[in-house]
Amino acid sequence: MPNVILALGSLAWRRCSRDIEAVARMWIGGAVAGIFFIVMFSVISNNYVIVLPKGVLTPEMLNVLFDIQRAVHYSLVFGLEYTAILLTIVAVIVCILEYTGNFLYVLYYYDNCSWKSVQFVRNVFVSIDNVFIRAHEINRSESRKQQMQLMVEILKIKNSSKDL
Repeated sequence: MPNVILALGSLAWRRCSRDIEAVARMWIGGAVAGIFFIVMFSVISNNYVIVLPKGVLTPEMLNVLFDIQRAVHYSLVFGLEYTAILLTIVAVIVCILEYTGNFLYVLYYYDNCSWKSVQFVRNVFVSIDNVFIRAHEINRSESRKQQMQLMVEILKIKNSSKDL
């Protein structure tokens, strides 16, 4: 029995490994973009303080500017840290849910689709789809009727223009 579960788990992993790799690539892209943003914002904030006219500013104003600059740097670093933590938590949750969903899907088909709860949900969705399909069929038949009436009217006009 453990070999069967391992084989089913391996099959579920093969089914979802590309999706999990995509989540990992998105996380890496977000981390690179965050680091790029931090570096660029730091460079811009450093240049902003250096570009300000020195003769006009008093030492107290310079201290306030450097305090603001430090506050910006702290907020950037903590923002990057909290964003990385949040992205990591979300990525892990998505990967776990992806694998769990695929594993349950494999188990469902391994049990010959005999789970009553899944069959109930599937029957509910099929009944909802049937309502929309019936409505779609009615709309399609009405559309065909109107199209045929239009073609009849166009043929009448064409035939009457030939008579002239």
